[in-house]
Amino acid sequence: MRVGRLLWTAPRIVLIAAMGALIAFGLGSCQILGVTKMDRLSQFGADLNTNKSHMSANFAQGQTADYGIMDSQAYWDGKSFLLPLTTELTYSIVVHDYVDPAKVTADIYGPPLFNPDGVPIPAVLVLVQIGPDWFIKEIHVNGTPPQTIQ
Repeated sequence: MRVGRLLWTAPRIVLIAAMGALIAFGLGSCQILGVTKMDRLSQFGADLNTNKSHMSANFAQGQTADYGIMDSQAYWDGKSFLLPLTTELTYSIVVHDYVDPAKVTADIYGPPLFNPDGVPIPAVLVLVQIGPDWFIKEIHVNGTPPQTIQ
């Protein structure tokens, strides 16, 4: 009788331990399924409000022309993305269409120095997928080449 109990209990313990490990792994991993397009765009919008020292994390390494220099505030200042002066006047991105990753359309709202008229600046973003994660390859702001971030 004791042997029967052990045979029935052992698989149950292994199953419970495996489920616990799977749950712990799932909770411990930030993005098991990768970074989605919307996650990447949201993170980029949030990072515009910081000192820009980690901006390259949003972009495709090896596919973005300015990748090596975009972690400096001076780079973004030159693109008119100045650091917000107050927390009330921050950048935000409203995405209109992200079905086609080569032509994601959005509006960028920002501080008065970015858009003095208070009107959002239209942008087209080109996204690429590397493994399970989406990254920004290019940004075309207001349709003007000088504002293009590559």
